[in-house]
Amino acid sequence: MPAEWEPQEAIWLQWPGEWEKTYEEAFAAFSCIIIQYEKLHVLYQSPQVLHQARAALLSAGCNPDHDFITWHDIPNDSAWMRDNGPVFVEEGREIRVQNWQ
Repeated sequence: MPAEWEPQEAIWLQWPGEWEKTYEEAFAAFSCIIIQYEKLHVLYQSPQVLHQARAALLSAGCNPDHDFITWHDIPNDSAWMRDNGPVFVEEGREIRVQNWQ
């Protein structure tokens, strides 16, 4: 598994859902900073959450259609991607996503 200080291609996050609305402003603020430097992959749990996320980014002063943002419609129940998000591993010169099933 690559160390956290090694070069990375992107940051992945899950946008806060309905019961985590208080986090949305912070997510928008740091998302706007991230896309100045590297790619950002954002998971959202419903079309409504996607709409709210896009509006939050606009309110924070950045473009939700920025070339460095990729939106992913993937069911989730929390903004805590650490608990259920992908773990990337190195296999030789290849990067793979670990499947814990």
